[in-house]
Amino acid sequence: MKALAACLGIGLALCWAACEGSDGWDGSDGSDGSDGSDGSDGSDGVDEVDGSDEVDGSDEVDLPPYTLTAHGRYLELSPLPYPGLLPRGATIYLPEAYALEPDRRFGVLYLHDGQNLFDAAQAAFGVEWQVDEVLDRLTAEGAVEPTLVIGVNNTAERLSDYTPDPDPQHGGGNGDAYADFLVEVLKPIVDRELRTLPDRSHTALGGSSLGGIISLHACLRHPQVFGRVAGLSPSLWWNAGSPTRAFEAYEGALPERLWLDMGTGEGDQGPRGSLLVEDLRALCALGLSKGLTHAVSLGCLEDPLALHNEAAWAARLPSVLTFLLGSALPAPSALSVFAHRQRLLPGTDAAEALVGVEASHGRVRLTWPAERVGLASSEPGLLEVRAGGVLRGLNPGQARAQASLQGLQAEAPVWIGDDGQALVHFAAHVPAGTPGGNGVWVSGDRAELGAWDGAGLALRELGQGLWFGSLELPPGASCLYKYTRGDWGTVEKAVDGGELADRGVQVQGSEMTVEDWIARWADR
Repeated sequence: MKALAACLGIGLALCWAACEGSDGWDGSDGSDGSDGSDGSDGSDGVDEVDGSDEVDGSDEVDLPPYTLTAHGRYLELSPLPYPGLLPRGATIYLPEAYALEPDRRFGVLYLHDGQNLFDAAQAAFGVEWQVDEVLDRLTAEGAVEPTLVIGVNNTAERLSDYTPDPDPQHGGGNGDAYADFLVEVLKPIVDRELRTLPDRSHTALGGSSLGGIISLHACLRHPQVFGRVAGLSPSLWWNAGSPTRAFEAYEGALPERLWLDMGTGEGDQGPRGSLLVEDLRALCALGLSKGLTHAVSLGCLEDPLALHNEAAWAARLPSVLTFLLGSALPAPSALSVFAHRQRLLPGTDAAEALVGVEASHGRVRLTWPAERVGLASSEPGLLEVRAGGVLRGLNPGQARAQASLQGLQAEAPVWIGDDGQALVHFAAHVPAGTPGGNGVWVSGDRAELGAWDGAGLALRELGQGLWFGSLELPPGASCLYKYTRGDWGTVEKAVDGGELADRGVQVQGSEMTVEDWIARWADR
């Protein structure tokens, strides 16, 4: 990681050039795509870049003066002016293959909010995306081709730069100028100085929060430039939903791959769950109606419990980059069901809840359209499954929402009615490499948690590294507990391998979620 980004901001946007008519990002010129490491810092792979001399790029297009400064596998591009915008610089990441394969050209991944990409010390709220580490790993595993990353710094005018039109409450609306800056100034400099594949098939766009909607806007404004687009937690609420309306009215070339996601814990919660997730579903359905194909050219994810922050976006980055940059996805290998609300109250505004069905396609997590999966209720007299991925409670009791997809099965419990008990959810984030054979369990001092049996409450896996389970406890009750993988020989441990004190919780309200992060296991 390099402390190179210059200004603070929130969110991230990414531009990725996509290969038109290709299943994946193939940036090779006949090489095998290996990024093999010889210990080089990569700096000798940018021999056309002078790290100190000013470059006048005016012989091809009317570009402002600029400088590039090398720091190993990273370059700093000096702040660039553009009419109507504050000057901004960029940090450039070079894959190891850039130095090792001097005759090769590479696809380019443009990322807005460059200060959030590589260095926690410069990132918003001290959390970085670890883009360099993630891409290094995915490249080494053969999941994606070696790729250049251009981390474009934001400025004090971020809100205005990242919004396509004014919002009556928030202002903004300078997105046209920002999108044009990317196309008319930044990209020509990158293509001039570095060995890029400059066509639409190797340039794309995406981002988080406001960066998500400006990425979609820039793609619609410059479809000949950007071929793949990612919107992580896009601010679809902006100007009463103008990003969705603009996409609906658009009649030009569609992106070759479009990624859209949202955490179920984001934004205002409506009667059925997150209102932002409902906005996301509408946009994904619109993409399908325009001719995009689920799991091929369109990837959508409703991330269970995820909030609107850098940590959540960083956690989804492997899925995002593999979908955008990788080859065609494999068939789903695992399935999970998540009801956005687990207790339904018939006859009230809380009678319904959204339900999502997520499939794992190798490294990529996707929420499938409700009409494409077999959704059913284990107790039709208690729980009804409605069109559009909605559950409705009918009569008091407990039922299960069940899903089937390509031979895979999954289910999730749902409580209907108020029986006077509190509903407590345990959400455990487990370390990478946790084996799934025996599952993850909560073992505690109450009978409902097994009375310290190593296999107390069984959790089910939701997405990547998140395990979730629910039970009823008396209001105000307290309990001590630990996580295991089915027996005490696999109990959780402190980060240094030492004993971990019992966790504790006291029930508050009629429904609550306890979210924990497990550092390591006793046997690993």
